[in-house]
Amino acid sequence: MTIDKPHDQLLRDILPYINFNFNVVCTNPHETDADKVEPINIKQLAKALGFKSYRKLHEILLNIKVDNEPVFGFVSHQKPFKNTKIVVNACFAYNGDNDNIKAVELLFR
Repeated sequence: MTIDKPHDQLLRDILPYINFNFNVVCTNPHETDADKVEPINIKQLAKALGFKSYRKLHEILLNIKVDNEPVFGFVSHQKPFKNTKIVVNACFAYNGDNDNIKAVELLFR
């Protein structure tokens, strides 16, 4: 697995927010009940990581790749854009069951 060097630290900073059972960036990454997982939006993550602009964080995350695969994807079903939720490519990290991985993989095709 090859990660772009400039993004190493940012990935380490985001790791504590990743729920590896559901591959979503959230406020409760150790939750195992899908109904209780609380996804964090791009604006909240930017603030937690010390970014002044959530748009800048989004731009950076779009460009992070591992073995030429995008690490992060984005889901937005509300406006404004700052409410966009973040998912993690199962090729990067995954610890859930096989049923959940299929849905995550679909998002990155």
